[in-house]
Amino acid sequence: MQNTKPSRRSAAASALLFALLTLACSDQPATSAADTGTEAVQWVESGATLLDVRTPAEFASGHVRGAINIPVQELSQRIDEVPAGRVVVYCQSGGRSASATRTLRATQREVLDLGGIANWPRREDVAP
Repeated sequence: MQNTKPSRRSAAASALLFALLTLACSDQPATSAADTGTEAVQWVESGATLLDVRTPAEFASGHVRGAINIPVQELSQRIDEVPAGRVVVYCQSGGRSASATRTLRATQREVLDLGGIANWPRREDVAP
């Protein structure tokens, strides 16, 4: 009798192939953190809102000057506090900013996901 279950190796290979094809077919160009940081600065200098979606304690420990703080867990309920127009969003490492980006884009806002605060290129702008 022949085993019709795919092997773990073939399942892993299929998953890898799917991931690579998804990336290759994405309409978003691949960009580095440095490119994203430079673009974020340009957006903010042109009037975009800078949104920190970390906790108030994380925000108090250091944030990019000029940022407003709305924790990602509260964003859906406080969406009206985010000014209309372009938004640059960041968190500590990128996970929460990705979630916030999806929430903001669902409201038809133009959003740039900076990822983690370390991607902000001008260290002198980070205030304790």
